[in-house]
Amino acid sequence: MEYIDYNMKYKKEIRKQRGDIMYKLMPEKYHLVKPLIRDCSAELSVFTVLNGLMLGDVFVDCQVKPSSALIRTSETVALVGSPHNAEFNAYIKENVLGYWENFMLDTSDWEAKIPEFHRNSFIRRYTRRHLICHKLAYTNYREDLKSSFILEQIEPEKLAAGNLKNTDIVMKWVGNWGSFDNFRKNAVGFIIRNEDTIASWSVTDCVLGEKAAIGIVTDMDFRRMGFAAIVSAANADYWFQNGKHELDWLCVAVNKGSQATAKKLGFAL
Repeated sequence: MEYIDYNMKYKKEIRKQRGDIMYKLMPEKYHLVKPLIRDCSAELSVFTVLNGLMLGDVFVDCQVKPSSALIRTSETVALVGSPHNAEFNAYIKENVLGYWENFMLDTSDWEAKIPEFHRNSFIRRYTRRHLICHKLAYTNYREDLKSSFILEQIEPEKLAAGNLKNTDIVMKWVGNWGSFDNFRKNAVGFIIRNEDTIASWSVTDCVLGEKAAIGIVTDMDFRRMGFAAIVSAANADYWFQNGKHELDWLCVAVNKGSQATAKKLGFAL
């Protein structure tokens, strides 16, 4: 005989009627989550989502006065607020987080709750390195470009209409901005290409105030050729010439190559 906890079922129904059971928050209410954030201020993408500049998802335990929240951005998944809400943890475990989806924890007391909110019992939070730059050190980057390759700024419509290898991956990154118009207004991107392949690309991850965060990817066949530094230097150069005073670079702690590229540009931990 199936056991039914009618008391819990009743409480959930009452909370549902009140409008404060687990919810995917509407963008106009994102401001309610900001007071919960403590330690993830380095994650610029969290604030670009909460400020409505980029697409993302926000799940909370209560629409009126949330105490726990999950914020999914193009860069990361952040868990903020109280980690001691068992019902919220169970909800995101079953309905929100993918089995292999990684996450960052706003405060260390979330660590003990990982089995409560994630189905993968082996997963652990990953450590990110946050590097910042106030002045581009690699200014002669164009001189290092191989003669058979072209460095150019991304024009979304033109790129989407072409048939270069890796176009779909670059356009997915551009799509994080919601529309081509929003991308042109708030972001920028550069590619290095030859005749039929985008070898490396750097796109603005997020922007807020006088800060911007940039990211890079290089096709496996074109790594260790200096392209990552060149294309990301073009991105950084653009922003320093267009009013930004601080650039962010975030990468997984074990990614030594990414950190080396950032430091070549003038980024520091």
